[in-house]
Parts: sequence; C-alpha cells; structure tokens
Amino acid sequence: MHFLPVGKSGLLIELPDLTSALTSYATLREASLPGVIQLLPAARTVLVSFDSAQTNHDELATAIAALPTITPKESSGNTTEIPVEYNGEDLDEVAHILGVSKQTVINRHTSHPWLVAFSGFAPGFSYLSDGDPLFDVPRKSSPRISVPAGSVGLAGAFSGIYPRVSSGGWQLIGTTAIQLWDDERNPPALLQAGDYVRFVPVKAQAILQDSIRETPPPDSQQHASLAKQPLASKTNSNSSISLLQVLQTGILSTIQDEGRSAVNMGVNSSGAMDRFSFHLANELVGNSLDAAAIEITGGNAVFAAKDNLVIAITGAPVSVSICSAADETITLADISCQQAFVLRSGELVKIATPHSGLRNYLAVQGGFESTQILNSASTDTMSHIGPLPLSSGDNLTAGSQTHHSISPPLSWSDMPRPNQITELPVTLGPRDDWFTQRGLDTLFQQPWEVTAQSNRVGIRLQGDEALERSNHSELPSEGTIPGAIQVPNNGQPVIFMRDHPVTGGYPVVAILDAEAINIAAQLPPHALVRFVHHTDSNQKEL
Repeated sequence: MHFLPVGKSGLLIELPDLTSALTSYATLREASLPGVIQLLPAARTVLVSFDSAQTNHDELATAIAALPTITPKESSGNTTEIPVEYNGEDLDEVAHILGVSKQTVINRHTSHPWLVAFSGFAPGFSYLSDGDPLFDVPRKSSPRISVPAGSVGLAGAFSGIYPRVSSGGWQLIGTTAIQLWDDERNPPALLQAGDYVRFVPVKAQAILQDSIRETPPPDSQQHASLAKQPLASKTNSNSSISLLQVLQTGILSTIQDEGRSAVNMGVNSSGAMDRFSFHLANELVGNSLDAAAIEITGGNAVFAAKDNLVIAITGAPVSVSICSAADETITLADISCQQAFVLRSGELVKIATPHSGLRNYLAVQGGFESTQILNSASTDTMSHIGPLPLSSGDNLTAGSQTHHSISPPLSWSDMPRPNQITELPVTLGPRDDWFTQRGLDTLFQQPWEVTAQSNRVGIRLQGDEALERSNHSELPSEGTIPGAIQVPNNGQPVIFMRDHPVTGGYPVVAILDAEAINIAAQLPPHALVRFVHHTDSNQKEL
C-alpha cells in the first residue's frame, strides 16, 4: 500500500490489483475516518478526498495504514441482462489479438457474468470485471474522436458500455440499445457497484429492447428503486417573482452553482469555473453563496428584464451597460465596478468582451430557478447533465430565496491576458515519478500557451518541448480531480477543469492549488502559463 499526495486535499492509495483496491475501498467506507469527504475506487487505486482543515496527508495515511482490513462482502447485487448485437468494428481485431475466432469471442463474452466494479469516465459508465480470463485486450493505439452510445467495448481485463456519444480508446465488439443513464430515474445509473451484468447475444436488438421494457427477463433481478420517483427536482417552483430573457449568449452561457457530488456514478463535480467570482456575484445581491447564477464565457451577452430585478455581474473586467429595450443605442447607465444594481422592467443589460480574463457571472437577487439533477442545477458540458446551455429567447425565472443585505461594490481585478504570463502554483504528484528530471524541469521552466481547444472540461496547453516520460507503461484508470495536470502521450499537458472525467488513464504530474483553479478559469486563448512548484510539497511517497 503506497500513499501518493493529490494536491493539498487528496490522497491516492496505490494497491497491487483491483481486488486489493475494492478491499481497501470497503475498509475505508466502513471506517468513516474524520475529515474524509469522498472515496473513488478504480482499477488499482482508491482516491481519498479530505478536508484539509481537519486532517493532512501524513495523519490520514497513518490512520488508513492502521485500519484492520475488511474483506468485501460477497456481492448480492442485482443481475441485469444486456442484449448485445455483436457487430463492433473491432471484433475482428480482438479475435486476432486473442488468437481465437469471432464466435469464440462472443461465446466467452456472454458465458460468464461480469461484476460492476466501479464507475468512472462518464455518467453511467461502469468498469466490468471478473469476466472470462481470456480477455486482456490493449486499448486502441489512437482513441476514436466519437464512439456511438451503446457501444460495448474491451480494455485490459475490463468490459464496458459507452452510455453516451463520447471519445474513447476501447476495442468495440458490439452495440446495445439499453439506456444506462436516465436523469428521470432514481438512481439515474442503471448499473451500481456490486451488481452483475450478463451479456445476451441478439440479432434483432431493437425488437428485443422493446420487449425488455415491457417484460423484464425472468432470470434478471431488477433494481427495485428504479423509476420510483423522478430524479430531477425544481427549485422554488411555486415562488417565482421575476423573469430575465436571454437575447444574446456570446460563446457560451450556462447555469452554474456549487456543483455535484456523485463520483460513484461517474459524474464530475461541474459547477462554476471561477468559484471566487461566482460567490462574489451572489454575495453582492444578498444571496446564499451557492445560489444558481449565469456563467458567461467570452462576453458579448445581452439580457432583457421582464420585471424589476437586482443583479450583479462579476469576474473578468468588462464593460457593462444598461440600455433601453425600445432603442438599444441609448445607454441609460454604465456599470463601472462589481456591484449590485437595479435592472428595471423593459431595460437591457449588455456585457461586452472582457478586457482581460474570460468568464463573468450574473447573479439575480433570489437566485435563478432551474431543474436540479443530483442536487445541482449546473450544466455539465461533458456529460450533458443539467440544463442545456442558454440560447436566445430563453426566459429565466428568479426565485424568492431569502436574501441577506446587499454587499458593497468592488473594483474590477486585472486578470490573465493573451501573450502574458500567468503563474499557477501547483503541488507535484501523484505521478511525477513517471517523468524524467528533464521533463519536470520543462514543466516549471517553460511557458505554456493556452490553446483555442480549451473549455470547461480542460485547458489544453502547448509548449515548445513536450514533457519527457521515464515510464511509458499504460496507466490503469484512476480517479482525478479538478486542477489535475494530466499528460497524454504527446507530452503536452491538459489542466482538468470542472467538467473533467472522474477517472483518467494518463499520468497526472501535478495538481493546481484550489485558488489557482479560479485563476485558470479566467485564462483566455493564447495566454501563457508558468507553473510554480511548492517547495514543501515535493514528496513522492508518504
């Protein structure tokens, strides 16, 4: 059992194999150690997130090492039959790799039940283990940009089903029409850790799927709680008091709040990218800090008041003006700082392109109403959970949330600019030992350019010299967190942001400080980044 630091509030327990990882996970769940917030098991690791105000890496590692091992109880989970049409485009290649016929691949894949070991990558995606020992298949050398929903794949000793269209590098052997994730179902994920899956070969899959919806297979245990009650809930549904109409959204405008806590379902945290600016917007109008607000990327957004509203706009320094809806060329007032102000019925508020930075937050007194998924109204752009991104013509309802007194104005703060260096403090690990000393030197000495391919999922960086690795092995999937600097095979770092996948298969060389994530959220394309190493956080193994 090795302990690797994951930033200032995370610990990665490295274990020999999946069985050890699940045993450690069961032990930790039973122990409920003080300060532990969240546990995420993976192929050979358990990621422990903790409250750094209650404990630290050393104390937690010592406490975990002293725990008596608990043998996981033999699963009594449900068995779900998954009908599969074995028409995957990699079926021939898999048969060739394994040295058997295609029919043998199908027979061996369907003759043995698979255990749902853990979730990750995407909502509803389960890593299925304990299948036929024949299967040990390498990932594709080059991942596909788009894998169809329902694709059944193999990677290493795991099998899995892609719940939605996404990129992916697993070997595809078939397809299914089973819906693995449904926002209206409780729980939304069809498969839960400890369940079993039995694949059933079919030809007329669509017809069989219709019959399955009407009559469950007699040998299949069903989730008793599925569809008993809707997962989605409406906030302040009976107390709306005003409306804001979306006229122009800019590059991207979404509803965001504090985010979710459901990594056990493969769901990332999501939520506001720049938490400081998000909290400030709510504080200025007297809301609780977690009230839903609008996140505006790149400015150029316009909103119209359908009733008198108290709003505030924070984040990237930007020109904000109040105009008449009757004549948009007439400016009624300019908002010169981050402050609460009244937007009267019939008036427009215009947010221009930021002078520096990238994102702004618009909060309304009372908070925005929005359908909640897993206790959050946040739009998750990777998993497509939560409200759709805003579009012209949308009408937003403000609730009657009890509000506090309005906070005093604050001047705009300068933020990152294109072609200027922004320093981001980081903590090395958990996989810095996968890189040569030259690679680590490159990470800190070389400026990195923010590419235009950056978004809420991750910030893709480009440098003159790639990070040199000392370990070129394939890393088994393990948990990740916002601020993780993952390094794919091309050696160009990617900073995981709020909509990142909960597990990843590339080494994470370092983790941004929590405050640095807010700064990174404001990095515009072509800004330059220099990572700053904490001298007190260079231990590789505790």
